[in-house]
Amino acid sequence: MSPGATVVVAVPDAGRQLPGQPRWALMSSLDGPVSLRPIDTGDLEIFFAHQLDPEATRMASFPSRGRTAFFAHWTAHILGNPAANNRTILLDQRVVGHIGAWTDATAGERLLCYWLGREFWGRGIASAATRLFLGMEVARPLVARVARHNAGSIRVLERVGFVRLGEESFAQTDGTSHQEHVYVLREWASGVGEPDEAQRGGV
Repeated sequence: MSPGATVVVAVPDAGRQLPGQPRWALMSSLDGPVSLRPIDTGDLEIFFAHQLDPEATRMASFPSRGRTAFFAHWTAHILGNPAANNRTILLDQRVVGHIGAWTDATAGERLLCYWLGREFWGRGIASAATRLFLGMEVARPLVARVARHNAGSIRVLERVGFVRLGEESFAQTDGTSHQEHVYVLREWASGVGEPDEAQRGGV
């Protein structure tokens, strides 16, 4: 995650809730329950490895960080930010990624971010985790920015109720820029994105 931008990475869909199962545990399309818990410092090594993946950084249009910069950023700006709301994403108790929200100091926007390890794309995990997180993160409006070519994450946002506002150019620290869609969620109902809508097939 980075101040001023929302990194949204994954190619999801088809999360489903089992009868009698609590709302905080959803079933992905393949492997078991998806749940969220507070981030433990031991999770950071996994998150660090996830963001080193070249395909993940291409999908996010966001460069990876070296070890020192990564851990400093997480310590100071994510775990050290009392206004941030961050969770580890678990698939059957295995750490597969993270999701969170924070307020951009410049724009004043409350921003959504998630990142999954590439081996977990395409299983419905991102959809399930996002629905769970939206029940915990009560701030509205909630803004998400996603690279124009990241079709999977665009589908996740639209299926949980985000509406596209427009498109902007985002400049990276290395001087490159990319086009990103800007989405907003103004309210959220728990039934949005349930599997009886046209989303069972996944990606």
